[in-house]
Amino acid sequence: MRAFTISLLLFTFISYSATAQSGKRHFAALGAGVSLPLGDFAKTDVKDSTSGFAKTGVNIQFTYAYRITHNLGIQGQITYNSNKFDYSSYENGLAEQHPDYNNSVEANSNWSSGGILIGPYLRFPLGSQLSWDARALFGIYGAYSPDLVVHATPKNSTETSDYFMNSGNTFGFGYSLGTGFKYQFSKYYVMLFADYVNASLSFDNASGWDWENKPYTTSFEQDINYISVTVGLAYLL
Repeated sequence: MRAFTISLLLFTFISYSATAQSGKRHFAALGAGVSLPLGDFAKTDVKDSTSGFAKTGVNIQFTYAYRITHNLGIQGQITYNSNKFDYSSYENGLAEQHPDYNNSVEANSNWSSGGILIGPYLRFPLGSQLSWDARALFGIYGAYSPDLVVHATPKNSTETSDYFMNSGNTFGFGYSLGTGFKYQFSKYYVMLFADYVNASLSFDNASGWDWENKPYTTSFEQDINYISVTVGLAYLL
């Protein structure tokens, strides 16, 4: 939590410092779009504990940027990401692994993640109104895992057993590499950006109830990695 607090204070300081500057070297932007999970985050292998079973989701970004020189600036970003759990693929995997059981899965919450990221960006004008930007942001990234219930019934019985996996949460280091375009009209930018986001997180206190209705605590690793494609509107300050 100390690292999270420091990042938040740094983000606030950058915003305050930028506001103190004159001219239109800084802007505030709000963007939203899709989140496309990659790698382990999108993997759907029940036998692999690193599989995230994440489906295409939603990404929201708030960005505050200050341009130091004609081409170089600094940005602070608060980002939120939500991806549904692919329970149908999870059920199919359980059916292959345990063919003597009828299994069903309830996903009561999504993968939810987000962070506070800060870093430089480069601006390359392509005309009087259009520019191409590239950015690299680093900071604190956190996530909540899905809340799941697995129901299993032997094919020769009607007695159902349940396995509960509670939502866990954690924080760690994350980064984002992105590029996109800004088109200016009056005091506004219309923005189209694509960002690659990665955070390797450790969930140390995941808990739930096992098949015998006994509480358990476990840990697991999960890479949160995805590409977000967002459209946004910025106001020049």
